[in-house]
Amino acid sequence: MARYTWYVVCLFLWGAIESYPQSLSLPYQVGDTYKIIEKHNFRKWENGKYLGAVYREIQGALKREPRSPEVQFQGRFYLLEQSQQGGVSRSPKIEASFPAVLLVSPYGTILSSTADRFPTMRKFPLLPQDLREGFRWQEVAERVLDPDFSGKVTLVPVLVDYRYEGIGTYRNEEGHRISGKYAVRYRQAVTELHDPDLQEVQGTHDVAIFMSLQKGGLRFITESFKEEYRYKTGRSLRLEGTVATFFEGVAPLDINRIAKAFGIPPSTPAPEAVPVPPVAPRTTGDPVQGFAPETKLSTASTESPVSPRTLPDVDLEEKPEGLTLTVKNLRFKPDSAELLPEENSRLAALADGLKQIPQKRFLIVGHTADVGNPVVQKKLSLERAKAIVDALVRMGIPQDRFLYEGRGAEEPIAPNTDEKGRARNRRVEITILEK
Repeated sequence: MARYTWYVVCLFLWGAIESYPQSLSLPYQVGDTYKIIEKHNFRKWENGKYLGAVYREIQGALKREPRSPEVQFQGRFYLLEQSQQGGVSRSPKIEASFPAVLLVSPYGTILSSTADRFPTMRKFPLLPQDLREGFRWQEVAERVLDPDFSGKVTLVPVLVDYRYEGIGTYRNEEGHRISGKYAVRYRQAVTELHDPDLQEVQGTHDVAIFMSLQKGGLRFITESFKEEYRYKTGRSLRLEGTVATFFEGVAPLDINRIAKAFGIPPSTPAPEAVPVPPVAPRTTGDPVQGFAPETKLSTASTESPVSPRTLPDVDLEEKPEGLTLTVKNLRFKPDSAELLPEENSRLAALADGLKQIPQKRFLIVGHTADVGNPVVQKKLSLERAKAIVDALVRMGIPQDRFLYEGRGAEEPIAPNTDEKGRARNRRVEITILEK
C-alpha cells in the first residue's frame, strides 16, 4: 500500500509540473552544437554470483534545431562496445546508434528524449525560484533502467530530494553545486515504457550536479547507486557503481574551411536564423540568478591555411551530429572488406584532408546496397568501415581518433532497383565529432 501511495504522489507531482509551466528566458542560441558523454562504471552480480566490472560509454552529438519554437536539439547517440577502463588506445566499434530529438530547458536540463535508451537521467534538476546555500526542495525526475544494455528499457519517475550546496569550481569554472538523493521503487507495468520481463527494482542513488555560472547550463551530473532487479523468470541482478554524464557546448566547424581541406567547392552561405521567442518549458521555476546565456564560440580558425588535394566523388553535408563527408562508390572486392588497389589514391587524399582537422574524432560508417541477407549486409558494412579505419591509421592518423559502425542497407540514399542506385548506396560516411 505504501509503495502504491508513493507512485500516486509521484504521478500527481509529475502532472502538476506539466500543468503549470513557467515562462523563462532562452540562453541557447540557434545553431549551437551540444555534446553529451555518459559513462557507466559498475560491478554486477547475477543470481548471487559476481560477474565482474562493466564499463560502458555513450556519446551524443546534437545540434540546435532552428525551426523549432522550443529549445530542441537533434542528433544521434552512439553506444560504444563494452571495454575495460584504462585499456590500450584503439578505435572503438559502435555497438548501436540512435537518432534523437531532445527537449531542453533554458538552463540545460534535458526534459525529454525521443531515444528511449539515452540519456539515462532526465529532468535532473528542475529548479525552484530562488536558491540559497543549504536550501532543500523536491522534484520529480525520470530514470532509464536497462541493466544489460539490451535495449529492453524501463522508464520510471523518481522523487529527488535536492540540496543547494553553493558556488564551487570545476576545471577553473565557477558554478552552482547541487546534491540530491532518490530511491527507485518499481513494480511491473507502472510506466508505459517498460521491460515486460522485469518484475521489480529497488535502489538508492546519490547525485552531484554542477551548473555553469559563466556559460549557463549543465556541466555534469554524477551519481553513485546500488540497485537490485528481479525478473519473472526468477533471475536476479545486483548493480553497484556510478554513472557520470558530461555536457558541453562546442563551436561549430567552419564548413567552407573543411571543404577546402578536401578540394570540395565551398558551400553557399546559410541564411541567417530567425530569432526564436522565449518558450515555456515544463519546469517549476525560473533559472537561478546569475545564469548567463550560453557563450557563442567563434568559428574563426587560428590554424594555418590548408593545401587541398583533389578528392573525387565526395560530398560534404552538415548534419545534426556533425559535418559529414560521403565517399561515394568506394570499390571493394565482391562480398569482401578488401579495398581494390585503385582506391589507394583516394584514401591518401582523404587522409591528407583529415590530418588538417586536429583535435577532432572521426566516425566511419559503412553502408551497403540492399541485395541480400540484412544480417550479412550489416556485418559486411561494419568490416568495410573497419578496413577504412585501418587504412587511414596506416597513413598516419592516430587510431584513437576513430570510431566505426556498420549500418548495412538501413539508410539508403537511392532506390535499390537498378545498379546506379545500388552504387550510390554503397558508400562510406565520415562524420567529424568532438574528441
